[in-house]
Amino acid sequence: MAAQLSRTPLGTREAPITTSTVGLLLFVAAGGVYLVVIQRLSVHRVLSSRPWLLRTWTRSLDTRTYTPKGQILLAKRLPWIIALLVLEIVGVILFVAYT
Repeated sequence: MAAQLSRTPLGTREAPITTSTVGLLLFVAAGGVYLVVIQRLSVHRVLSSRPWLLRTWTRSLDTRTYTPKGQILLAKRLPWIIALLVLEIVGVILFVAYT
């Protein structure tokens, strides 16, 4: 049986997926999921620790800023949050190294 070759129409070509593109997509996806997780946890923050967004980032993993229920939820999600942060760092390294 003879092998058949398939051809793409003339003038078209597939865009290559580069390592830097994968790094950028990894950073954006992990960052987006991280923001969603932190936003959902923010419901359980004590009222005095709900400042402006940038200050919230610095306090998002501080258990003292959460209610008792929020502390339990944060403890359960902490390994996932750390994994997301590591994926973001890997994405930045891939993007910078291969650009």
